Amino acid sequence: MASNRIGSYSLYICAFMARVSFGFVKSAGFIVAIVNFDAFGQKGYKAYNHAIMGCVVMALGFFQPLNAAFRPHKVGTGESQSMLRTAWEITHKASGWIAILLAGITIGIGTTLLPANNRAFQAAYGIGAGGLLIVLTTFLIIHRSKDSGGNVNDENF
Repeated sequence: MASNRIGSYSLYICAFMARVSFGFVKSAGFIVAIVNFDAFGQKGYKAYNHAIMGCVVMALGFFQPLNAAFRPHKVGTGESQSMLRTAWEITHKASGWIAILLAGITIGIGTTLLPANNRAFQAAYGIGAGGLLIVLTTFLIIHRSKDSGGNVNDENF
């Protein structure tokens, strides 16, 4: 089926992008931020909150692939799903969505830490993030509508 190929293909794209982005880009940015900024010494200020939330987001992001590596396998058609698999699915999805939500908040706080004239950057960031959200939402709607049952069929997931 075409939807099975699309679902499996999107899973592999997601896994590849997670490796590339966390393996290089985000890890380098995280290290630069920890080495070059003294946000942890500013308790009670926005910079401290930004640093703590950023560390939580990075930890959730680093543990997602590890979480996926130890996932219980899906059962075959007609078999009931184990409680362990159900718990894994809830944990994996919830921690992913929490990381995304917290990342948006963290970045928003980060844009307020810039020196003078940061309103233009905040507006540009908001427009860019909003545009990306619209594109991703559209992709998800189109992807789900192509699947006859309304569910993404990722047999390997």
